[in-house]
Amino acid sequence: GARFFVQLSHAGRQTLAEFAGGPPWAPSAIPCPVMRDQPRAMTDDDIATLIRAFVRGAQRAQRAGADGVELHGAHGYLICGFLSPDSNRRDDAWGGDTDRRCAFPCAVVRAIKDACGQEFPVSVRLSADEYVQGGIHPDEAVRIARNLVAAGADVLHVSACNYESMFWNIPTYFLPEAPFALLAAHIRAAVSVPVIAVGRLHRPEVAAAVLRSGQADFVAIGRGLIADPNLVRRVRDGTLEQVRPCLACNRCIASINGATLECTVNPDVGFEGRE
Repeated sequence: GARFFVQLSHAGRQTLAEFAGGPPWAPSAIPCPVMRDQPRAMTDDDIATLIRAFVRGAQRAQRAGADGVELHGAHGYLICGFLSPDSNRRDDAWGGDTDRRCAFPCAVVRAIKDACGQEFPVSVRLSADEYVQGGIHPDEAVRIARNLVAAGADVLHVSACNYESMFWNIPTYFLPEAPFALLAAHIRAAVSVPVIAVGRLHRPEVAAAVLRSGQADFVAIGRGLIADPNLVRRVRDGTLEQVRPCLACNRCIASINGATLECTVNPDVGFEGRE
């Protein structure tokens, strides 16, 4: 009975030329401090090409039966790159003040809604704080959120960080639980659409507390579902004692470029089809 969305993403400057087949595309020719490859500042034609590409991705997802799509506008990837004053130094229609830096993601949202229908939901994931000097901060994130909603976004998925601040991006066991819940609450207080909170919400009681407090309307769980794919069913059935807890050790993240995804507490990960 679950609904499913397909997430659409473009890495922007946070990739390597060897993967991109040439210089990475970015709003401005400013290298990512982590990846370091020199990106190429996108032209108007490039921007139009990527708007069409996002639309085609959304249309394929819709034809495949997806209930909606999510634009990955967080974590320093291309859409976040346009939104951030740290990585978008343009002085044309696609950069400058907050409204112009919102122009590209808003154009993508509008184009998807036009192509897939106004009733086809579009979620946008955004970093409400990049935790880097000169990057997106929570008050500006409110202005960004309002622009996205005005463009037609149906849901906002509130995360944080980019590659430069990755220490917080996938919060591990020595960081607090629910570290971005207050950011979600900050956005939720400013917009009329549902807000999703994310970030170390693996324990059911922690996720429930975020919902009950009104900080968010939904919670997103990633690593917790690697540790226990039946987590949601166990919560629904009231069998919390059976939950296999995620340790937030990030072994899954460390293994993600390998042949098989790995999990400290779930040895079946990557071998689900094995007899």
